Amino acid sequence: MIDRDQLTELLEYLKTLNGEGKNTVVRKISVEFNCSQERAEQLLEEAVNAGFLEILNGKINVTGKGHEKIVRHRESYIHERYGHRGLFARLLKFPKRSIGDWSLHWGRKHGLNGDSLHAFYRDIQSLKGYVEHTFPLTNLKEGEEGIVVYALGGRGLIKRLSEMGLTPGTEVLIKRIAPFYGPIQITVRGSSLALGRGIASKIFVKHKGE
Repeated sequence: MIDRDQLTELLEYLKTLNGEGKNTVVRKISVEFNCSQERAEQLLEEAVNAGFLEILNGKINVTGKGHEKIVRHRESYIHERYGHRGLFARLLKFPKRSIGDWSLHWGRKHGLNGDSLHAFYRDIQSLKGYVEHTFPLTNLKEGEEGIVVYALGGRGLIKRLSEMGLTPGTEVLIKRIAPFYGPIQITVRGSSLALGRGIASKIFVKHKGE
């Protein structure tokens, strides 16, 4: 029987393989999860029976129910890991089950609403790979590269990042990190920019190839 964590991991992986043939998917699952092909077929069958996947003309597709589960997993992970930081993080942390309306919570507690909330959901839905592989831009070291995935901020931040060319899918190179919490100099689309640590900490990236 597939457990909840394994299911969400499987769905996130299969999202990147959407539309591929069943036999190919089985082989890739076997490699990715280090299991036999028989176990891979069993995992697929359980996900299909639960309504998270469907097989059409021999091809594997994530269903609407499956996509919804992926989004819930991704936003709860992001919220739990990065939603409440600093001194009051432990006091203000919301257990996953206590949040009934995620959109309302993002708006009231984190300033994401309207265009910024729409952009956030769009970006985490289109993420290829695992949300656990994303991290703040501030985690990159000098000389390292990352790919922008999403941002956590209101309409003003999203607009500013868009004007700077820091949109999902954009490659970023860390040129220099100033000491004493100073700005971070980056290269984006051939241009050099300086970001304050506060803004940089709200931009989430992943390593190239992940």
